[in-house]
Amino acid sequence: MLIKRILSLILLFCTPALTFCQTEDVNADSIYAYIKHLTVNIGPRPMGSVNERIALDWTVEKFNGFGADTAYVLEFKKFKKDKRAFNTNSGIAIGIFSGKTDSAIVIGGHIDSASPEIAGANDDASGTATVIELARIWSRKNRRYTMVFTAFGGEEQGLVGSSYFVEHYQDLDKVSLMLQIDMTAGDDKIFTLIDSDSGQTPIWLVKDAFEMDRSLGINRLIYPTHISTINNLADRAGSDHQPFLLKNIPAIDFTAGINNSPIHTQQDILENVSKEMLEKCGLLVNGLIAKYQKEGIPKTKSDRYDLWQLFGLLLFIPPLLVRLFVLLSFILGIFAFFHSRKNRLIIPKKERVRFSGWKLFLMLIIIAIFFQLGEGFIQFFNGFRYPWFININK
Repeated sequence: MLIKRILSLILLFCTPALTFCQTEDVNADSIYAYIKHLTVNIGPRPMGSVNERIALDWTVEKFNGFGADTAYVLEFKKFKKDKRAFNTNSGIAIGIFSGKTDSAIVIGGHIDSASPEIAGANDDASGTATVIELARIWSRKNRRYTMVFTAFGGEEQGLVGSSYFVEHYQDLDKVSLMLQIDMTAGDDKIFTLIDSDSGQTPIWLVKDAFEMDRSLGINRLIYPTHISTINNLADRAGSDHQPFLLKNIPAIDFTAGINNSPIHTQQDILENVSKEMLEKCGLLVNGLIAKYQKEGIPKTKSDRYDLWQLFGLLLFIPPLLVRLFVLLSFILGIFAFFHSRKNRLIIPKKERVRFSGWKLFLMLIIIAIFFQLGEGFIQFFNGFRYPWFININK
């Protein structure tokens, strides 16, 4: 009986493949195998579905197999969206590995897929698989901070799982840092999301992330200011780090595959996963964990700034400077208007260019049409298929 239990533990500890058991580093094959289990063996995992619950329970089993002090599914049955209440049967898989201190680092991904037809290999089985891989690695290491590994349900329905977590996780006051992994399988730049309504990710965390990206030779991390600003203003794209920022907990998100990965489509499958990116993203997050476990987590919890990445430099522009720039632009615009009007009066009336009301109306209609259809043209010519994320680079 004892031998049978030992063999069962070995099999659980080493799945999906025995060859991954001995490594202490991020293993892309291991992450890939976890993605395969989530997307092929289990399948699509929309919020509240049977498959999502199977995936949550399986993730908890993995955490237990790695020796978690506590592992469970934090269930939620109701959620609110657009001031309306909905019923569901979702949850959050949580695995807690105690450290020398009660202060905790949360590592998160979301386990749900966008719909019953979408396997969600990159979005976000890859993130959850990376979370599981990091749990395997850090279960064997000395830990200064307690590690809380999470797989959120309901991200695709409006960050439901992470929002529930920050309201109901009993030790939230002990969480000192949150690292979100939302897509690691797209062979593309790694976007970092740092914005919320209450402020931005603290400057030290942003700087550390970019420095880690360079020091590991990954060189994929970017923050496209114009895209991120538009999406933040339009509330078009976000991830599970945002509820933590709203609770004044330092948090950051890493997302690979925004531009060229077929997320939110039926092509988001295992065959379109990049093992190279699985390793790069895993190494990036693992490097940050190692840094803070060794050196400690700074005390600053949030900052206010506009970030510009210029020729490899990170420029953190204070909000006051941005407002002064906008004010100056407005003043210059008024000056230019009256100056042009003054010069126009010099020109004889017969030689002035005039626009009738109908011409002006037609111009406005043309502008409105191009404004509405511009993204459609971009998608048609460039193959950019994800209108939920505005990318004017394309």
